[in-house]
Amino acid sequence: MANSGHRLLLVETDSLLAEVTSYRLHLLGYRVEVAGTTAELWAGVDRLRPHAVLISLDIDDLDPMDLLERLASDTTTANLPLIAMSSQSDLDQVERVWKNGVSDYLVTPYDPIVLERKVARLLSDVPRTSIADETETTDEEDIESVAHETADEPLAMNA
Repeated sequence: MANSGHRLLLVETDSLLAEVTSYRLHLLGYRVEVAGTTAELWAGVDRLRPHAVLISLDIDDLDPMDLLERLASDTTTANLPLIAMSSQSDLDQVERVWKNGVSDYLVTPYDPIVLERKVARLLSDVPRTSIADETETTDEEDIESVAHETADEPLAMNA
């Protein structure tokens, strides 16, 4: 699958939205780790070395703008593409988020096709990591093998 090898860190406190989003991204061939707190976010960055971060602005344990500033100033995360997700479409918040280095904004609940397109566009210039380069065996290998079998079949969701 074209997306195989990209690692995403999803920061979401709503467990249902995290599960649905993570599952959708897995189906698209991404390796996804979910963090529900800022502590889990930093641990996930260290462990996963993500290519991008999708971050809910509804995170409970820290002001989202402070978190975005920390991500932008930390040498490990400063160059990571970020997609901010929020139930708010307030233009003031969107503007503040853009000024804090976010690459894209997704209003929740989201259309799965919009999620797919935004993530694909965000990662279009980010080199993929070969699964063979990974040190551990993951379920993504199974997803990749199934994807290769059906790669020539048109997908209704991409039509």
